[in-house]
Amino acid sequence: MMSMNQEIQLAKQNPDHLEQLILAWQPFIRKTAAGVCRRYISRQDDEWSIAISAFAEAVDIYEPLNGAFQPFAALVIRRRLIDYFRNQSRFGQEISMEPEAFYEPDSEPDEPGSREVVRQLYAIHQQKTAEEELKLEIEAVSQEFSAFGFTFFDVAKAAPKAAKTRKSCGKAATFLLEHPLLIAEFRKNGQLPLKIMEKESKVPRKILERHRIYIIAVIVILTGEYPQLAEYMHTVTGNQKDGNGKEKSE
Repeated sequence: MMSMNQEIQLAKQNPDHLEQLILAWQPFIRKTAAGVCRRYISRQDDEWSIAISAFAEAVDIYEPLNGAFQPFAALVIRRRLIDYFRNQSRFGQEISMEPEAFYEPDSEPDEPGSREVVRQLYAIHQQKTAEEELKLEIEAVSQEFSAFGFTFFDVAKAAPKAAKTRKSCGKAATFLLEHPLLIAEFRKNGQLPLKIMEKESKVPRKILERHRIYIIAVIVILTGEYPQLAEYMHTVTGNQKDGNGKEKSE
């Protein structure tokens, strides 16, 4: 029996196998699409075709370093459906054009068509869009975290408070990220190669074990399709200084 990764690699090369894979995953595709649309999706709906196409796209671009295939495919399907809804203006007060397109040359700052009002509306739209995308990323990465025995909210509890420790965790994670074979092995067995990480990154074993959840979260997010979470993770792994300008330590 082939593994999921083998199934995907075969589907990339063989259209017939891709068709079989899509057929086998139809319940998952429909459930994912229905979750985004908040209603039942039939084969006659445009959303069904978009979801099927998105699943095929997920198969085509998937690599083992992206993590588990199912949450990755769900994220791609959700994003494509959201893109479709934006184009169809189904997300309420949608503004798909740049603010400049709405300017009235002679309008005053407080008039409905003025530059300031349009900028405010556009800013609201951008914020809502970012929030929706972040929500999708959190839902998808939460599924990945569950395979390692923790939740998205456990990451916040496990995050090191001190900048010095956070820097050490970042150093250990960076070492792992620079070695794809170790990442692949980690993805396969779900275990951090602590012995190698300790030796090569010079980070004490005690820190690696104490902040295992946090390090795994960094690896999963930075090797997956989570651009917003990745940006945040880069931020929280940065150094923080105390009131005297020195790094905090535990």
